[in-house]
Amino acid sequence: MAGLLRASEEGLKIIDMVRRNLEWNKTEDTWCKAALTSKATLRRFWAQNRIRRETFIDICKAVGINNWEDIFSRRDRRYPSRQPNRSHFPPPRKLTPRQKLGTAHQRTRNLKNYYR
Repeated sequence: MAGLLRASEEGLKIIDMVRRNLEWNKTEDTWCKAALTSKATLRRFWAQNRIRRETFIDICKAVGINNWEDIFSRRDRRYPSRQPNRSHFPPPRKLTPRQKLGTAHQRTRNLKNYYR
């Protein structure tokens, strides 16, 4: 299940409480190393921007929160992965043999007229 996740307000309060107990600031070097991420990603996490799912989980686990599902925004539960919406593309048009012949005939006629 790939995708992007963002922290909820309630989730950030939980993370903030745990972080303070560890005496870490919001972009602690130790936290970055434990989560294998950058300070910029931690800032995006705190700003409630979407970040990669794997990174989100690593940030939560680095402070000792294994139930990361309680941290991310409920809005993101409906969209765990960003897949293209295929409903925007019309289905392919099926042509009857007569329509195919008519189209080929028109092209041939256009070519003959072009080279006259």
